[in-house]
Amino acid sequence: MRRGMRRFLILWLPLAAGACAPLRYDVQVDARGGTSMPPAARVSVVAATRVDPTLGPEVKGKIERLLKERGYEVVRPMGPADTVDLVLLAVFGVGDPSGSYAGTAVAPLVDMLKSAPAGAAAQARWLIVAVARPRDLGPEVRMEGVPWVWRATTYSTDAHGDLAHTIDYLLVPTFEWFGRSTGERVGTRIEQYDPRVRALVNPPEE
Repeated sequence: MRRGMRRFLILWLPLAAGACAPLRYDVQVDARGGTSMPPAARVSVVAATRVDPTLGPEVKGKIERLLKERGYEVVRPMGPADTVDLVLLAVFGVGDPSGSYAGTAVAPLVDMLKSAPAGAAAQARWLIVAVARPRDLGPEVRMEGVPWVWRATTYSTDAHGDLAHTIDYLLVPTFEWFGRSTGERVGTRIEQYDPRVRALVNPPEE
């Protein structure tokens, strides 16, 4: 009886420990450009998703916070043209990126998701960020011919939680590379309780 119980504990304890262990997110970042990123620029942000429209404003606020931490000034998208140096467009979602998005400006950006590996798109959580000068963005943003100042495609095939939760684990590594080029797709592993993610979710009171 004791021997049987000991065998049960030997098998059960590692499983129990694994079930309680913190999750880890394997994230891929592919960033390009940045050589003409002006320092201390005034940036306006537009963010959208078709998964849950309410997430757009929330993610926009987090992006603005990340920009401020890096010395950029956040300005209103609808402000006068001479008060905006750069426009940051962000779109994010799960799986197939096709479909309609709030705001025509972000919709063409989903073409960038082609940098994700084939077969991974079905479960991928993804984030696309592109930065351009206002004068280079016409009424209808087109991928062809836009001289992007910087752009990045970030995704994770880990199916941990919904997009509202996992988006933070995509934002953090994306903006670690903000304004720089990865040179190639770079993989990074983020722990569930990464302090950068916790600060993004629960920022200190200003």
